Amino acid sequence: MTVYNPPVKDILFAINELASLDAISSLPAFESASAEMVSTLIAEAAKFFAEVLAPLNGQGDQQGASLDNGDVSVPEAFVHAYQQLQAGGWPALSFPESEGGFGFPGLVELAIVEMMQSANLSFSMCPLLAPGVARVLRLQADESIKSQYLSKIASGEWATAMSLTEPQSGSDLSGLKTSAQPDGEFYRIKGQKIFISWADHNMTANILHLVLARLPDAPVGARGLSLFLVPKFISDDNGGLGQRNDFSVLSLEHKLGLKACPTCTVNYGDNEGAIGYLVGQSNNGLSAMFILMNHARIQVGMQGAALVERAYQMSVDFAGQRIQGTIKSQGNNQVAIIQHPDVRRMLGLMKAGKDAIKALAYTAAAELDLSEHSSGEKQRALHASRVALLTPIMKGWGSEFSQELVQLAVQIHGGMGYIEETGVTQFMRDARVTTIFEGTSAIQAKDLLRRKLLADGGEAYRVLLAEMRSLITELNTAGTALASLAANLSPALDLLDQLISWVLDHRAEKGVSLDTIAFDFMMLSGYVMGGWLLSRSALLAQRKLAKGEQDIEFLNGKISAANFYMKFILPRSQSHAQIVLGGGQGLEGLVL
Repeated sequence: MTVYNPPVKDILFAINELASLDAISSLPAFESASAEMVSTLIAEAAKFFAEVLAPLNGQGDQQGASLDNGDVSVPEAFVHAYQQLQAGGWPALSFPESEGGFGFPGLVELAIVEMMQSANLSFSMCPLLAPGVARVLRLQADESIKSQYLSKIASGEWATAMSLTEPQSGSDLSGLKTSAQPDGEFYRIKGQKIFISWADHNMTANILHLVLARLPDAPVGARGLSLFLVPKFISDDNGGLGQRNDFSVLSLEHKLGLKACPTCTVNYGDNEGAIGYLVGQSNNGLSAMFILMNHARIQVGMQGAALVERAYQMSVDFAGQRIQGTIKSQGNNQVAIIQHPDVRRMLGLMKAGKDAIKALAYTAAAELDLSEHSSGEKQRALHASRVALLTPIMKGWGSEFSQELVQLAVQIHGGMGYIEETGVTQFMRDARVTTIFEGTSAIQAKDLLRRKLLADGGEAYRVLLAEMRSLITELNTAGTALASLAANLSPALDLLDQLISWVLDHRAEKGVSLDTIAFDFMMLSGYVMGGWLLSRSALLAQRKLAKGEQDIEFLNGKISAANFYMKFILPRSQSHAQIVLGGGQGLEGLVL
């Protein structure tokens, strides 16, 4: 397995130029996040993830996690790596200084997350949820919970987990049965949860679970869910570790990928009931949990692209060394396969595709920062609506597209790609779950179409579309080199506008199935937004070239990736559009 080289230049270009870090750092909350500071920070993180975490990726896949007498263990090297992660202060990056953090924006946090996920996805999922869990507690919990737990989460001393799914209730959380019985100042939690990532392990002394459960008088369905903080160890009077709470890990799942990430079946309340503390208002647990889930969905959308990045690097390296076949233009001499047109096509798909997904992720992360920290209420609301719109596209389209891209690495490696020791199969296996957890692709598609587009009559989407259209003029006035981008992007934006109108006009029409066409509307949205953002990247790169910046190859690479995307990827929007315009007809007559 080749080494991992964090794409520092690409990341800095994305957050500085495309996502406009200067607009984020101008906010009072992030004044210390200067471009120079962020550049230094990302360089240090890149070194840590490349040298410490990346070499453990294959080892974790081979050794996996284990359960012995109720205790979960991961490879010892993971434990040492986590200690270094904690010592470096990386878990505290986006936490406010009042909680012991460094106060960097979520945009910068996502850059660190990208590199950590590329280096070692199984490992990264342990600290992944902590900022989102902290956001829930910060917004929903009472002061006693915040003062007791937030600094522990920020430091990485205590880890976090999210407990939703039950054996009888997966994506539909209305059927959850875990109960919460009031007992003085706390609650007794009883029930079983499945598919809980990092619910138990030996990397931290304590683990804090956010658990959805029902109070005795709760309404039926999702409206009757409350959220509870359930620690592995109850805190003593001094805030340290007290007695072990009443829950146990019954089993670990044997999975296709992410083998070093313990996926647990957890039983709460083997005896008198696990002690839990109510977070927020009773019967408002699902709303509170979505604060965490929406934050996590942007990061999960990035996971696929992060794995494609690693697989792409391996593929370029292999294709440059593998001598196979002849090319007439090369005098019929044997050449490295990177010179074969079809291999170049596949590498182009990987490069342009991952760049488009990442661009959308960083754009969404910047909008999230602006939605929480802009000065005016109107501005915060505008950015919040943008986050709500981009999140299901980022998670749904990003994770789906990544499946195709990461599998291309196996094809490029040929027979060697099918051999485990090569390493690319791990990326393919690890990536597969990204379309499932934190809400399946179908859930993201329905959320986009029903809760976002239909809920506001397309207003938020049309505001974004107007912004996207403004790029056309800029591209056309930037010179002939970018005019072809405008020529491809403009009809794609017209098509998206047409489909928005079509859905709004035909939503109640007999024979139209919104749930059937939702997936294709989501995928079309993603492909068009990818074209928009790569075109913006090309424009920004062209402006830098015009100013005489010397990194010519890198900047020209941004322009060539956008041109490739327009020719080889954006046309997919047409096929998705035809399915949407078909209204979903034909599904009812399908014989299965």
